[in-house]
Amino acid sequence: TKDKLNLNISFFIFFISYASLILSFFLNEDGSGVGASGDFIATYPFILAIQENILIDPVPFSLVHTPLHFIILSFAERIVGDPYILRLIFCFVSIILPIFFFKTLKLTISEKFNKNLIILSSCILFLPAFRYTSIWANDLITSLIFFVISIYYFKKWEINQTKVLDKNILLQITFLVLATYTRQYFAV
Repeated sequence: TKDKLNLNISFFIFFISYASLILSFFLNEDGSGVGASGDFIATYPFILAIQENILIDPVPFSLVHTPLHFIILSFAERIVGDPYILRLIFCFVSIILPIFFFKTLKLTISEKFNKNLIILSSCILFLPAFRYTSIWANDLITSLIFFVISIYYFKKWEINQTKVLDKNILLQITFLVLATYTRQYFAV
């Protein structure tokens, strides 16, 4: 019963952490002044332009990152049609990052530490860079989601380590490629 109580407390901490992120969305939190919000405002016309031509030249929009994130947002924006709702959906989806971080840690560390791993994963939700980039639909979150999922599948492959290619290593490579096409920094 003590372990169950500790696990419930861990989930409560995770829930409160995520709720604080959603509250910060409604308060338009931007930890860098106008950095993240300014980036969203500057790139939103490119997101709209992709709807007309997916091969549009990004140079006039002063983009410095690869376009996968903007293509994904363009498809979502076509469905919702409102930048505020688009940002809200992105903020909700950003929970994938701490969840896959937890799952990756769980593969690495023994089962008895699950309650502590949940709390550790909750800490991501308080990192300023995570908060304002998830609130303002920044490509950093998209690339980190792909990158952490890539690490997750790599750890799964490493645990099983078959001599032939298996689905885990193929998924690891696929998500690493997606991270690179979202932000070129992951090419290194």
